[in-house]
Amino acid sequence: MPTTLTRVVGYYLAQEGIHLEKLEIAYIRPWGAHINSLELILNKDRKESGQNIRITSRDIHLGYHSDNFQDKRLDAITIKELSISIISNKQEQAPSIIDSASFLPSRWMELIPVESVDIENLDIEWQQQDVENRKYHILASLGYKDDVIDSSIRLEDGVDDNTVNLSLLINEKDQLSIRVYPEQNNENEFVTIQAALSEKEQGLVLEGAAKVGVSDMLSKLSRFGIDKKGEVSSILNMLEIEDSIEIDFQATTQDVQAKANIQIYGKKVNSSIKFRHNFLTEKGEIVIELDPFEFSKQTRILSSMYSPWEYPFDVLSGKFSGGASISWATVERKKENITNRRKARQVDLKYRYRFKASELAGFYNEIYFSGLNAAGTLVDSDEAGFSLRTPDPVKVEIKQVDSGMPITSISFGLSLLPGNRSPENKSSDNIVVLHNIKGNALEGEIYSKEVKIDPSSDINNLIIYLKGISVKRLLEMQKQQGVEGTGVIDGFLPVMISSKGLSISDGVLAARKPGGIIKYRPDNPDAFSTLSDPNIKMVMEALDNFHYQGLKSDVTYSPEGKLILKLRMEGRNPDMSSRRPVNLNINIEQNILTLLKSLKLADDIGERIGEKMRK
Repeated sequence: MPTTLTRVVGYYLAQEGIHLEKLEIAYIRPWGAHINSLELILNKDRKESGQNIRITSRDIHLGYHSDNFQDKRLDAITIKELSISIISNKQEQAPSIIDSASFLPSRWMELIPVESVDIENLDIEWQQQDVENRKYHILASLGYKDDVIDSSIRLEDGVDDNTVNLSLLINEKDQLSIRVYPEQNNENEFVTIQAALSEKEQGLVLEGAAKVGVSDMLSKLSRFGIDKKGEVSSILNMLEIEDSIEIDFQATTQDVQAKANIQIYGKKVNSSIKFRHNFLTEKGEIVIELDPFEFSKQTRILSSMYSPWEYPFDVLSGKFSGGASISWATVERKKENITNRRKARQVDLKYRYRFKASELAGFYNEIYFSGLNAAGTLVDSDEAGFSLRTPDPVKVEIKQVDSGMPITSISFGLSLLPGNRSPENKSSDNIVVLHNIKGNALEGEIYSKEVKIDPSSDINNLIIYLKGISVKRLLEMQKQQGVEGTGVIDGFLPVMISSKGLSISDGVLAARKPGGIIKYRPDNPDAFSTLSDPNIKMVMEALDNFHYQGLKSDVTYSPEGKLILKLRMEGRNPDMSSRRPVNLNINIEQNILTLLKSLKLADDIGERIGEKMRK
């Protein structure tokens, strides 16, 4: 009888592509049977292609009664131990057991001629025979009754010793309900999944939706080595992501894709996230899109979005949108250790950020800016030591920058380049390059061909050019009573930036031909009538209405804010009796920082900032 039954079972299973390797029957009785062991091999014809799937079960009890023989069904099957071993010899080979539609749960339910199944200990082992000999375990208990599979599962990563607990329900329509719990805790799930399995052109497809509890998920990230330093947790907490996230997904044996809409910053900002990963190529990508967000007191200003905010700048109004993509690929690289040279698998990450700023307004220290528009792309890669760079210069336009002297219609290109690195330290600050800087000030232009700021350098040099600066507006900015002037000035200012600050040496300013007029008429002109020095008296008389044909000045500036102008003027006063040309050499010293404060424009800026905050 056992031999005949073994042949029948073997023939029946062979029709489904399953090879019966061993069947050891303890006894067969009218009310039940006991099988000591059963061994099956699935897809045996594919064994040489790099994959071996073996199913072994022990201590199997079959329950039935006489009526069961007519409809070929059993009352119950109880299995003490069931183990499934999947060994892949080729890295690119995915478990083909899941590729076959015959392994849909509904198909298994049709094949299993039993009312209920109870598996006390289920052990599924998947071993990848590559360089690292990765091994994964699924330990579970499983019950089947009324066309529903109910299982409690524990997933173990044999490489990093990580575990996850979950419960699984599958019905006869191949619909799944999965709940994932923290380790050693089966009460408060942090992931719930409602999905369905179906047969499609690419094989079996799992589609559904997942609900993720963010706070519980964060506590799990560091356990899996994803967020050992707590950086991801810090960022997600800072973004104030709602505690529950809905994710739609589709998974096959080849890849997995997911998408979700997430609201951040107290539901003030909406973002969408798309995820995909290919198991065969071990490549994937996350794409994040940020909907346009408007800075204001009602929404948020920049400093309220990051805590603690320790920077001397803020954005008070305007719109911002952007996106980011993170792609990865698993590669093999050679590593040296003490005993041998071996290949190790590593994940290469590449980042790409896109942004668009429209009409931003804010401040940097006491410098107020408005109408800032910019759009560009930043890229990053761990191959380059995680250093941001711009593949193309970012075009920046600013309507006005006001630090006491307004500069308008500013435009320039901005590039971020990787900084200098050493073999010991791959990370470094970026080199900032500003191209073709242009702006309008004092009815003229200020421009520079290139400004390069390298944080690793002790000194950075640049040249600022001035074209068509109005003498009248320049004197008005000084707020000196009794001084008027006309004319246009051009020049250049060599600037040096060091740890001490900003300085200028060997700068030159010169008036355009035909020159202009300088009038110095103090409130109390009689004060100069008693001067005994005839030279000083002549100078004051000449400056009362000085028509100059030549004006030139050497310029120096110290990091402390001290500006020195060595002024040389050539001309005459037509009101004087003497018509001889007059050459004047005047040294002017002015503390620019004090000047800006004395203009009280800085206070006006503070008031403007306050108005922005009050709106």
